[in-house]
Amino acid sequence: MRNFIAREAQSEGENEVSTEDLLERFKKKLPPEKNPLFKALLSEICTFKRHKKTNVGIWKLKEEFQ
Repeated sequence: MRNFIAREAQSEGENEVSTEDLLERFKKKLPPEKNPLFKALLSEICTFKRHKKTNVGIWKLKEEFQ
């Protein structure tokens, strides 16, 4: 998960990845009942915010994981 976010963030040049991108990447690997665990792990390595204009969920790696 960390490597995917770092790679995506670098390619976009913004150090961020959307919730939609994360879900698309990991939906085949995680069954729906694991969503709370996935979100908890994500919260450990990222900060979450909503884009002001689009209201899209954005995850950014915490500094210690960059």
